[in-house]
Parts: sequence; structure tokens; C-alpha cells
Amino acid sequence: MKTVIIKANDSMNKAVEILKRGGLIIYPTETQYGIGADVSNDEAIRKVLEVKKRQEDKKIIWAFSDMRMIKKYFSLNKEQEKLVSKLMPGPFTLVVNGQGFRIPDNKTAAKIIKQFGKPITTTSANISGKDPPNKIADVVKLFDGKVDIIIDTGNIRKNRPSTVFRWEDKRIVRKGPMNRKEIMEALKS
Repeated sequence: MKTVIIKANDSMNKAVEILKRGGLIIYPTETQYGIGADVSNDEAIRKVLEVKKRQEDKKIIWAFSDMRMIKKYFSLNKEQEKLVSKLMPGPFTLVVNGQGFRIPDNKTAAKIIKQFGKPITTTSANISGKDPPNKIADVVKLFDGKVDIIIDTGNIRKNRPSTVFRWEDKRIVRKGPMNRKEIMEALKS
């Protein structure tokens, strides 16, 4: 496989076409580079797991462009909607009925998802269990020949991945930039 590397200000049409045909892209989010694939394409999901060397039983978070798109896939109650509207876009993932989702706070990511018209995977561009690289040269070195396209927005500041909050037991299942107090305050306000 030949990996194409494009700059973020280049046309996103190529990335969207790759997603439509079940391919893999690497794109920037506000926390790190992510691997994107069509969440409704089982073969594309299998490829993501294979590239990451990740176990199949581990769920992959979905990335949406906005609340309207989320509502096509999830029936949220008022409190869940409140969390989404207060904490997204941003480094926050909400898990409802076993599926995590977020709205990345990155213009490139939002543009791709919106143009694609449905959610894509958002899992760190790394090998499972290893730290995700934040330097674009390391991302290219790791994934050249394994994904269809890499969207190069340069190096990303070293950040923790998004906070993952499971709705059912109101528990943080992965620590990230947001803490429990901020999440609970968003629910109260």
C-alpha cells in the first residue's frame, strides 16, 4: 500500500473518498493524531485493529462533527445532552450503552467528519499499549504503507488522550485532561 501524505489545508476530498471505500486515514485531533475509518464498515474496523495490533474485544471511540450527527446514532437523555453541549468539542469522551463518542476540537477533524457525513473512528495513531507519537515524522515512520493517507498538520503538543467518562456508573474509565469535578459541574449547571 502506498501512503499519501497531504497537508491539512489541501483538499479533504481525498480523505473522504478513502473513508467511503473502507480505507484508513490518520488525522489530527486536539489531543493527538488519530486513526480514522468508517464506523459502519466492519472490514475497515478490522484494519484499524490490525494496524494498531489491538485486541478485537476493545471498543473504538467514534468521532462526530456535531450534536445533530450524534443524535442520528444515540438517543440521549437531557443530562447526557447537557454533557455533550458543555464539554464537546473537546478532550472528553462520553460512553453510553457501551459505546464511547466525542467531538474533536480540531478544524481538520471536524471538516472531514462533516464532509463524510457520518462518524469515524478516533483511536490514537499508535501501536496498542505504546505511547502515541506527537511528531509527524514518527507518525509517518510508524504508519507509512499501513494506512491510505496521513494528514500532516505538523507536530502536536504532547497531550493526554481524552477523558473517558462512562455514563452508567458516572465513572472516569480513562484519565485525561478533564477531571471528575469539571464533569459533575457541567451536569449541575
